[in-house]
Amino acid sequence: MNPTTIAASVGSHVPVIQGAELARIIDAVLALYVVRASGDIPMKVFVNDIAHAMSDTSESEAAFANVNIPSFKRKLTALLEIDALSTVSKAVGLRSDYPNTFCDVKVLTDIRPVFGLDVKAPPAGAIVTHTLKIEYHHGAAHAEFYVGLDDRELANMITVLERAKQKSATIKTLLKKTSLADLEVE
Repeated sequence: MNPTTIAASVGSHVPVIQGAELARIIDAVLALYVVRASGDIPMKVFVNDIAHAMSDTSESEAAFANVNIPSFKRKLTALLEIDALSTVSKAVGLRSDYPNTFCDVKVLTDIRPVFGLDVKAPPAGAIVTHTLKIEYHHGAAHAEFYVGLDDRELANMITVLERAKQKSATIKTLLKKTSLADLEVE
């Protein structure tokens, strides 16, 4: 679902539009697919709503004034019925159909001094700690939470994540042996 990648692969079929402009157009078309798929909106209603919204905005009134509305609706419908893009947009929707979706992660490693009874004396020792910071999206909001880890817990997390990578590779190998496509989305 990367517009630049798609633009590069379809660019030879659209010689009048190239590069960044084609990528922006593809990005807009993909957004339409995702909105329609996530809202499960019937095609006719979706196309009518877009045409109505475009003709009602003051910015587009002049540009849209000479447009043949029935022709516009037919062309938009044809554009939004491309099976491959419809399938990929559904995959994008399924990938993010959770109350919280991952955004970023960071591990902060600290040295924490351990003082004895006399806090004016130099520390008696130190411990190494890790703080796992996970950033995520909750609807339109951005949120984060922190979890303290020691070295053993950090090693356990790495083991669990490596196992998840192995399971993913196994499933992808299985998909290659079937007629199901691996719709990896960004």
